[in-house]
Amino acid sequence: MKSISKYIVVLAAVFVLMAGSGVLAAGIDSAGIGSEIGKIKPTGNTLPTSPALPGSFDIPEVELDDSIIISTGIYAGPVSLGGMTPSQAKEALGDYLDNVMGSPFTIKKGENAYTTTLTDMGFSYNTDVVLQEAAFIGQHGLLVQRYKDITDLKYDKKVIEVPFVVDELKFDEYITANVAVSDKPAVNASISRVSGEFVVTPETVGTATDADQTEAAILALLKKDIKTDMSVEAVIRTDVPTVTSSDLNQISARLGTYSTKYSSSKPGRKENVRVGSSNINGTVVMPGQQISASELMKKREPENGYQLATEYNNGDSVEAYGGGVCQVATTLYQAALRAELQIDERHCHSMLVGYVDPSYDAAISWGNKDVKITNNTGYAIYIAASADGTTLTFSIYGKEYRPSNRSISFESVIIERVTSETKIVKDPTQPVGFVEKKGTNRDKCRSYLVKKVYVDGNLTETIKFKEDYYAASFQTIKQGTLVVPESSSDPAQNPAQPSAPTEPTSPTTVDPTPALPPEDPSASGEH
Repeated sequence: MKSISKYIVVLAAVFVLMAGSGVLAAGIDSAGIGSEIGKIKPTGNTLPTSPALPGSFDIPEVELDDSIIISTGIYAGPVSLGGMTPSQAKEALGDYLDNVMGSPFTIKKGENAYTTTLTDMGFSYNTDVVLQEAAFIGQHGLLVQRYKDITDLKYDKKVIEVPFVVDELKFDEYITANVAVSDKPAVNASISRVSGEFVVTPETVGTATDADQTEAAILALLKKDIKTDMSVEAVIRTDVPTVTSSDLNQISARLGTYSTKYSSSKPGRKENVRVGSSNINGTVVMPGQQISASELMKKREPENGYQLATEYNNGDSVEAYGGGVCQVATTLYQAALRAELQIDERHCHSMLVGYVDPSYDAAISWGNKDVKITNNTGYAIYIAASADGTTLTFSIYGKEYRPSNRSISFESVIIERVTSETKIVKDPTQPVGFVEKKGTNRDKCRSYLVKKVYVDGNLTETIKFKEDYYAASFQTIKQGTLVVPESSSDPAQNPAQPSAPTEPTSPTTVDPTPALPPEDPSASGEH
């Protein structure tokens, strides 16, 4: 009956409004609320308020001053604001909320409980929005709406939601440093090659604290009830492995393999080949994933096990940590070509190398040149590497995705090759017999790689790769020409001997393409 009665009064007020504002005023007075309406103050230019926050009420701005008395029956959360001025309401609400913000707040996670405060987790509140809405209800707007608001408050209280905001970074830091420490991360399935056979270790599903959903649960709790000593259950999600045993069990076929020789390398270079290839050995690449040979081999520093060996730098052969890893990159590149993986980046050396034909090579230099490969097979692949001091081999395994009647081959095509000849320099400041050799003969060369595709033994496609250019380098032999006469106190006992010829009867030459050049360089330190 009360509900029906109040809406009859509101309906009556509408008819009164039609009769004129004077009748409406009389009707309001007869309802016994004229004293409250009389406390409304015209707003004119309003003072700026805080920006709207989640949960804010879309109302016109109200000038908040202590001539306003908040209507009875208005609450902010559990705090009654009725009969208060805005400043009194702000103080009362602030005291209550400060007490809540500093009281213990517990996040439960299974058998564990983590107690902190809302403030320490990055939560804060804003009372300006609440006071704006509290001052508006029954005080502003059309007379009919004011009358309805005040009438409603006689029967039901109006609870205004207190908007809370969260410092996301601070909250995430708290969750990570405290609640998430008991998470159990997922463990991916793994694969190894033992005695020529693949062994797969199954994955493990884990659990992880969902910070976003836990934050949402806390905000939902504050919206429902604001009090001290609150608690909430942390939201836990399943942490799913990204690599599963079903992915790895499909790895069985050898998709591509390639080997290079390095038996004549010095010990430092051999060790670099071993370290670089072992860093790549066992790498699993998922479908669509890209790998960087340079990053997998790690930075070429002594801390990562690399030793001094020869590399190319600005056309010269110099000693540097990691010399020799370009051979690792080259061998991996050739295996990837035969597995027909997607090659995203590859560079030739600045000069020819001796362990592969022109255009078969791949140079790397930290931060400058790399070999980048994407697994485009649709299945997981496994990269195996071995280096025994004589032969370096890379093999790529996966699920065979190509027809059995299809085969491929590769060929180095030379466009131009100019033989480098040894330069002999006569040095009159050095005695006859003095010989000093510098540099290595390397031919100038332009070339490219060709891929040929066969189906049932018939050539069906020829693919030309981009052209490569290799600069020439020369070996210089310095020969002394200074004749130094032998000294003697008795010429009769030491007859003069004929002097040695000032130059050989034929120039000395050096094999222009040694079986294993010093490590390949490039203009910026190729290993």
